[in-house]
Amino acid sequence: MEQTKQEQFTTNCAIYGYKKDPENKYHWLIDEEAAAVVRRIFQLTIEGKGPYDIARILFDDKIDTPAVYFGKQNKGVWKSKEEFPNPYNWSGYIVGQILSKPEYMGHTVNFRSHKQSYKDKNAVMNPKVWGYLEVFEVAELLSGY
Repeated sequence: MEQTKQEQFTTNCAIYGYKKDPENKYHWLIDEEAAAVVRRIFQLTIEGKGPYDIARILFDDKIDTPAVYFGKQNKGVWKSKEEFPNPYNWSGYIVGQILSKPEYMGHTVNFRSHKQSYKDKNAVMNPKVWGYLEVFEVAELLSGY
């Protein structure tokens, strides 16, 4: 994924399917193992499966959830866990979150939230000002309907 100076990722950690480039913290590399799962989710969506159907398929195929996947790599909120109860516990919500990320469409989106003050711990979501196609619109375009 090539980026211009204005399209650099500024997040602390890369999203599922990517990993940070050790040589450039503003660049993401494709994490092939997780990217295969993301591609499969999009393919199943294009084939007409809904988020809950996809979650059931991933559960049945014993695919680790993103949190477990990151935890096993000592990343994310579960990085200190040694055991993972229900590692394949996919939900429609998790699948929907993956499908709704514009980064998977090749868009760079920064500054989704801000803090009113440096003392404030709560982030305020910024209104959506970026433009991108929703995954279901893309699926509709690709399927020819």
